[in-house]
Amino acid sequence: MKKNIILITVTALLIIFTSQTSFSHFLCINDNLEIVGDEIDGLYSGTAKGDGISIIATLRITGKKWIATSKMNIPGATTEYQRGIMVGVDIYDESGFVKIGYVSENTAYINGYPEMTKEIN
Repeated sequence: MKKNIILITVTALLIIFTSQTSFSHFLCINDNLEIVGDEIDGLYSGTAKGDGISIIATLRITGKKWIATSKMNIPGATTEYQRGIMVGVDIYDESGFVKIGYVSENTAYINGYPEMTKEIN
């Protein structure tokens, strides 16, 4: 009987700790989205040049989602697509576990992409 009580107590503590941690993280995410959500939505673009080859990239942020394209400026090159989720100003892959970039002011930075500047309408 004593083992059952200890097990139930430990399980309850783990559930409480996990719930509080998740809830705190959730509040932090929502605060960030409310502050910057509409401000970062839009189209970003940029180009990087090196060794005679340029890479053209675009990023569109809409709410909690984003999609990016990149293409090398050479004949026959295909367009690469990537998408994921936004958590505040941070850019995450599609799984939501790996942070791959962020937005600062009017500039977006994603690992492996050129620096992209927000286009003004």
